[in-house]
Amino acid sequence: MVEQMREVAKYCIIDALSCQRLIVKCNVINIYRELVTIAFLPLFDAYYFVRGLENKHPITGLDFASLYPSLIMTYNLSPDKIILSQKHTEQSGKKLHKISFKFKDQNILIWSIQHNNLPKEKALYANVLEYLFAKQNEIKKCFASLKEKKENMELVIASIVYMNPFYSTARDSRSPFFLRELAGSVTSAGQKNIKLIADFIKSREISMGEIEKLRDEINDFLRKDNGSPYLKMAYEKVLFL
Repeated sequence: MVEQMREVAKYCIIDALSCQRLIVKCNVINIYRELVTIAFLPLFDAYYFVRGLENKHPITGLDFASLYPSLIMTYNLSPDKIILSQKHTEQSGKKLHKISFKFKDQNILIWSIQHNNLPKEKALYANVLEYLFAKQNEIKKCFASLKEKKENMELVIASIVYMNPFYSTARDSRSPFFLRELAGSVTSAGQKNIKLIADFIKSREISMGEIEKLRDEINDFLRKDNGSPYLKMAYEKVLFL
């Protein structure tokens, strides 16, 4: 019995060390350290569990491309462009996007100032994310040569990774960028657009061979709905159920 327990412990240690070696080889700790430095969050909060690996039945589908960053850019969601009271909406003289959502059974009503695709009207968050998207595209083009150079890559990769949880800085009370109304406006806009596209797809009979065509139709529909090129569907992805 003791020998069996020792054997089990031995392989548990091997598994644990293998994970550690993999983390070191992939430079995970340094990348996430740079990420939390940018986000002003604890290192613990930068890690997340991957779910779905135990599932074995693949299907194809469409997903939004960087949904939350795209919503922030589309609706100009940023502390410097958020209006919290109706009195100030009348004084703004700007075209506004109305946002409403529930928080602790209370109706929250705020407004964001629309940018109308004019650079000078774009908010701080929208400008930062647009810059990061441009960097991401730039790196994709030259990634073949960059991937062999490990020095100074942590900050670049962290900046790209940071785009997706960007809005979470607004909902984290420990962050200097905490603004509950902003976080709520991002998630409510996400729910609205997901439902919008779900209804759009239900109104059409689509076969699996038409997914690429459907993606293009949805992107045209989104551009007409919100007047911005930011919010779009990604190419078909493989999911496991």
